[in-house]
Amino acid sequence: MIYSLEDKRPSFEGTCFIADSAILIGSVVLGDYVNVWFNAVLRADTDLLIVGENSNIQDGSVVHATYKKASTSIGNHVSIGHNSTIHGCIIEDYVLIGMGSIVMDNTKISSNTIIAAGSVILENAVVEPNSIYGGTPAKKIKDIDQSKSKKEIERIAKVGHPKILSFNEANSEFIISNKGRWHDTEMHVLESYGWAFLERGYQSNDVDESFNNQQWTEWT
Repeated sequence: MIYSLEDKRPSFEGTCFIADSAILIGSVVLGDYVNVWFNAVLRADTDLLIVGENSNIQDGSVVHATYKKASTSIGNHVSIGHNSTIHGCIIEDYVLIGMGSIVMDNTKISSNTIIAAGSVILENAVVEPNSIYGGTPAKKIKDIDQSKSKKEIERIAKVGHPKILSFNEANSEFIISNKGRWHDTEMHVLESYGWAFLERGYQSNDVDESFNNQQWTEWT
């Protein structure tokens, strides 16, 4: 579901996947091939929230900015594990955030880093690049080989990106696959169903509540 806040509305181009129970609010900007999974919340009611290309926000995660204090920036090829909380921080490229982790205000997580599941990154922390952190509060566990870990983090971020194979209008069912990537046909959020194919360059600003099944049929 997409929510505007005054004149601020989520925006995304390219090939994003937004699950129908995910929620995007306010100044959310998604790069190409971002996917946001079921029950995830990206709430940019207080400041800008940016997610870079080929990144994924997994089921049940919450991403928020901090009022008058910190925006949230998530880089390219980042995977945010299930039920994580990302709050007013900077996450650079090629980062894996393990399931159930908490990343607090004004934290910087440097590139090519893995945060172990259930970790808590305290406010104002700086996480070194090419490393693994874990624990509560999280501490550095070890250095990692950038050439090996970067490929694995990129693979994890990519693997979840789905492809819709067909739509069953009778029961509003989408058949999806995560074995392929999008081509030139684009998929974006549709308020009445959650997903739709639309033409390249379409932005979510153009969607309104009157966009119903008949219009979906006409577009496709």
